[in-house]
Parts: sequence; structure tokens; C-alpha cells
Amino acid sequence: MAKSFFILMFVIFQNSQTTLATVQNIQAENVFNPDKNDSISQIIIDPSVLNSGERNIFLEALTKLSLEKEYFKQIMIEPNQNILGIIKDEYSYSQKTNYDFTEYQKKNIKSINQLDDTFKIYAFDSILIPVIPILEYDSSNIDNQGKVNFFNISGKGGYIQNSFISNDSVNVFFKSNSLNFDIIEENVIDTVDYSNLIIYNLKKEDLIFLFNILPDSIIYQLQGKGYIVLDDEPIFEEIKFPSDSIKIEETPDPSFSNHLISIQEKVKNIEFSDFGTYYIVDFFSSDDCSHGNKVLSVVNQRLKELNLDSLKLKIVPVPINYFQNIDSSLFFLEKYYNSPSLSRLPKLEGNATIQKLKKLRNKNLQNYGNNIPEIFLDAVLKHLYGNTPDIISTSFYITTYRDIMPNFVNSQTNFITASLNEPGKKIEDLAERSQSLNGNILGAIQPLYSSYLNYAKTGTIIVGSKIRSSVFYGMSSINGEYISTLGKGIGWGNLESCLKPSEKGSSYSTPDVAITLFIAKAFWRMHDFFPNAIESRTRLIMCSDIEKDFIGKFASGGQPNLNKMLSIGTGFIEKSNGELIDCSEISGSIKFNNDSQLPIKRGREGISGITVIDDQVFAFFESSLSWKLIEINNLNIVYESSGKSYKISSLDEFKTSFKQIVKLKI
Repeated sequence: MAKSFFILMFVIFQNSQTTLATVQNIQAENVFNPDKNDSISQIIIDPSVLNSGERNIFLEALTKLSLEKEYFKQIMIEPNQNILGIIKDEYSYSQKTNYDFTEYQKKNIKSINQLDDTFKIYAFDSILIPVIPILEYDSSNIDNQGKVNFFNISGKGGYIQNSFISNDSVNVFFKSNSLNFDIIEENVIDTVDYSNLIIYNLKKEDLIFLFNILPDSIIYQLQGKGYIVLDDEPIFEEIKFPSDSIKIEETPDPSFSNHLISIQEKVKNIEFSDFGTYYIVDFFSSDDCSHGNKVLSVVNQRLKELNLDSLKLKIVPVPINYFQNIDSSLFFLEKYYNSPSLSRLPKLEGNATIQKLKKLRNKNLQNYGNNIPEIFLDAVLKHLYGNTPDIISTSFYITTYRDIMPNFVNSQTNFITASLNEPGKKIEDLAERSQSLNGNILGAIQPLYSSYLNYAKTGTIIVGSKIRSSVFYGMSSINGEYISTLGKGIGWGNLESCLKPSEKGSSYSTPDVAITLFIAKAFWRMHDFFPNAIESRTRLIMCSDIEKDFIGKFASGGQPNLNKMLSIGTGFIEKSNGELIDCSEISGSIKFNNDSQLPIKRGREGISGITVIDDQVFAFFESSLSWKLIEINNLNIVYESSGKSYKISSLDEFKTSFKQIVKLKI
């Protein structure tokens, strides 16, 4: 297994285009040293990538840290010097260059020194000012170029050091003073530009204090771009899987089996070259009963049903078993973090962590088989994304503050991930579970939370688990918008296989949805249709077999129907008996009970689909990317098929003969 992993990771590295953004965990359970409250972390901030508002937010947070810890600098007042002059001399800010920060520091200096409202000070007296970084240097002074703001506030006895050093001495500086860089090799550290960085050594309690001050939006948006956090030991997280084998009643999968022959006919002529790549990221081993092998068996079972066994060559298992493949994993990390396309904070973070991981290589790590370094999972996903595959799927989760998702905006790649097997829980609750509470920083559930946060602007697909008709297992969505769809979550495998039919959960519904979209993308490509990831997700959600009990819980309102997804015209209409009619044109409108109207059209200004179930009408709104229950009193639809035009003049006529109509063409 180690050899195949090495080859796979080498190929992935050779073919990928690394992305610039990577992020760092703030604080998480460290399996090598849990509950180590006296540990030291290092936060490194790059102000050059921050806008003025973000700089001020960081400056105010760092000032509050200095006030809390009483890290002050004592200065003697010069003749004719006032408070504004002191702020300009000590912080390089004035009311003209940064009015908000200047006024903020005036109030702090007044409070610390108990000045009156006139801010009157006297020459040769001493006052205290908060110790904070200098972000703006005098560019005309060559001695101020390439400075690093270093603050070591982790030692006993209060404030220790505030040194500003040049790039010429950066290697000596880090080796002699920085707890986190003392093991970095000379030739590695020379590859990173450290000019104008802000570096703080902090105790755990101070780091928590700082991140309780910073807004959550700043914490998540600027990870890896504006700041990183390095711990004195590598952070490892346990991989967990949303699956179990509690006995539960299940029934066959009608959305697939009822259309099997039709689907087989449509896909049999797809050229092998029309299929992209599908990466399954999971724990794989030579043991057929590993979680990854079970996930892969779901995909293989679907391919066999469709007579597409040859596609196994396009399905690439990506093992993330770090400790079972430690040498090849380290090789991969070194290649990734030495890429010239990475920005300096990710490179700095990666190289520092790699050196620490090397020191652990010879330790007894057998008890941590399901744990992986956070930077490893982050690097793997970003490399895979750089290969522009059709699909990347994950059926696991970790608890961390690291945002491990690449930037999927305008991508062709759909990232498909599993929701949690937590009955009664809502995906929107993930936001509350990621907040800083009672002085402790709680980890976010990843990659699910990042998928939820970035849902609207990416083609990410979050999958729920259908057990039988009208019954799901695990999470749902409050408004039915953020869990994209459901897959078959039970009934896979057989009694002789490792994956038993009784095993259930989104671990298995996720690859079911992934392979469905993978096949649809190949079919679209064969017909010269190349949708981006967002459009691919939209079609997946639109082309579902709706069950009214799933409306308001899942965006699709049911399982995706591959037969519907293989429509290549303007759209399709489904008759009451389940027959699908491909349409070359669809137009019309619906009239609501309040006499307002909406056209049947793609886009946010209309509705893209109508479904009728038991006299209830549901419509697909692209504004919410979901099916919703609506109340209408009439509709008017014209559609063309096989060169003929047909008209549906009333809601009653539609209810009598049809079940669903969907306009696919934009």
C-alpha cells in the first residue's frame, strides 16, 4: 500500500496546479500532548495582504491583548510633545494616515496614565503606552526596510522583547529567539520572505483571548492569507466517519432501478475519453473492510449495474492514512510546500510543520492510525483540485478551525461531502458549534462547515442520507437550502461482503451522488456541454424525484434521477406514469393566488421547474437553489418535442397528465 500511495501522490504532484490559499488551525486537540495548557503558539500576521479595515481590526485586537497583559512601554516626554506626536513617533500613525486608530490609542493612553480630558502631559515626565506592531515604516529610511515585528509575550514576568530586525539577520533571529523555528534548516527558511511580518509568541490562554476578540469573519476569511498559527508541536486530528450499522428498515431504490434500462442505453455510447477523473479521498488499506474500501464498493456497485466496469480506471482512491505511509506522505508535503506558486505564509507554515513531523517519524505512533496532520489533508485536497477533476468526494469529518477547502469559485470541479449522521440536527447549527465559548475555542467540523459557509459561491454539494421513501437519517436543513440532495444511504453490499446492507449513513450516500454526477458530466461532455461546478450542482438538484416529506429539509426534495440528468435539450417533462419527454422548447408562466406571476425560465427572476404531488405544487427557485412548496391558481405552459408543439392551459390539466416539468437550458 505504501508503494502505491507514493506513486499516486507523486503523480498528483506532477500534474497539479497548487493554489495560493492555505490556512492554519487556531487551537485543536493535540493527540501527542492533550491538555498541554503551557504550550506556546506563534501567530504570524502578514499586514501587506490586509486592507485598511482589516489592519485596524488586528491592531485593535493586539492592543487589547497588550492592555489585558499589561505589556507597556515606558517613554519620556520630550519638550513640546503631545499625545498625537507620541502616537506618530511610536506607532508611525497620525490622524491623517489612520484617524480611527489614532483616536483609539488616544483613549487607551489616557486610561492607562489617568490623564484628564485635556490630555495634558509635561516634558520629562514618563508615561506608559501599549506595545503593538508598527505597520507603516518611513520608506526613505533604509534601516526601516524589511523589518519584522517580533513580540515574545509567552515568558514569565510580563513583556520580554520588542525587536525590529532586518531580513539580513532573519535566520539568526529565528534560530536564536523563536521557539517554532529553531529546527528549520538553513536552505528551507531562505526560501521565504519574512519582511514586514508581525510575529507573536503566545501562551495558549493568550491565543484564546486574542481569537475571542477577533470577529469570526476575520478568523475564517483571513486564515492562511492574512495570518497563520504555528504550535510548538504538530496538530493532528482524528478522522471520523458518518456511518453506523444500527438495524433499520429499508426499501429498494426506485429512482435508479425504475429507469435502469433507459440509463444503460444512454450511457453505453459514452467514450472513455469523455469521462474525467473522480477522486475518492478516504482511509484505504489492503484490508477490504477499511472505510475507504467500503465507500469505493458503493461506486463499483453502481458502475456494475450500468455496465460501466471499465470506468474503475477513472475512479482514483486517494489514501490519507498518514501514519501508514509516513515516508511518502512527508515526500508529498515537501514537494507541495516548496512549490513556487505558494504564497509566503502557507510556505512558512508548511516548512515549519514538516520539520517537526520529521522529528516524530521514528516515534511509536501505532495508536494514532486514524489521526492525520491538518496540513496533510489541506495539501492533498488542494493538489487534487489543481488537477481539475470532475469530482472530489469525502465521506469523513474532522474537528478543527482549519478551512481545508480550496477556492472552488468558477471551477469545473464539484467537491461533494457528507453531512453528519446526527438525527434532529440542522446543518445551520454548525455555525454555533464553531463559536468561541467560555474562553475555549471550539473546532469547526470540516470539510462540512467550510462547504456550508461557501455554498452559494461554489459548486460544493452536501449530501444527506435517504433510508426509504419519505425517511432520511441524519442532518437536514432548516429551510431546505444547504444540504443539496440525498443519496441512497443503506442497502449497499451483501451479507458476504465487508459492506453489509445494514450499514447506513452519508458515508455511503455521498459516493452514490458523486458517481451519478460523474456519469452525467461525461454524458454532457459527449454532447459538447461543459457546465461549471455551480451549474452542474443546479442540474443535479433540479433533476430529482421529489418527495414532499423532503421539501424544506433538502434542496433537491429527493434523490437525483440520473435519467433526468441525461436530458440534453432545453428540458424535460415527466408524465404521470413516469415517462420522460425531452423538450426542445419550454415557455410559460404561473399565476399565484395573489394574482402575481412568474415566468418559467432559468435564472433568479423566474421558476425553473414545477412538480405536482398529491395536489400540492412545488417550484424550483434558483434564487434559493431549492424546491419550495407554492400556492398557485393557474399556469400556462407551451413545450415542443419531436418537432411538435403542445400546450398545457390549466393547473388541473397539468395535474391530470403530468408530474414534473423542468427547464434546463439557460
